Amino acid sequence: MYDRKKESLINKFDDLSKQNTKRISSRYIKQIQGIEKLIEIQSKIASYFAGLWNAPGMAIKQHREFLPLLFISFHKNFFTFYSAYKLTIQGLYGPARPLMRNIFEALMISKFCFLSDNPTVLKKWDSGQIGRSGVGKIGGRAKLTI
Repeated sequence: MYDRKKESLINKFDDLSKQNTKRISSRYIKQIQGIEKLIEIQSKIASYFAGLWNAPGMAIKQHREFLPLLFISFHKNFFTFYSAYKLTIQGLYGPARPLMRNIFEALMISKFCFLSDNPTVLKKWDSGQIGRSGVGKIGGRAKLTI
């Protein structure tokens, strides 16, 4: 890999990625089909309800000012999950993990804020004080301060 006379690193990574994709796609075909089906189902559900985010009866309690933040997070999760999915199929598990962590954090923070009815956490999340895989960690453990 570090030999100056060998092929370029980009070409080597591209070849390895293609090999991994073939091997992983054939070995885990049922799991991959399940993931793809879930992505399509979530997309279909979202297509029915995305227009209701600004409806007067939206169940966000009284903190409607955070609807844009929550919708952006929801929307970005599609792209992030797809990216993690593609990286995993290419055998790039390491780079896929932080993407999955971002999705998990967004879901947990959103759910916590909804259940607790506390806008403080959403404000901190919006400002970048918590979330985003690493911010707010102390001693290797996640710390959520309200």
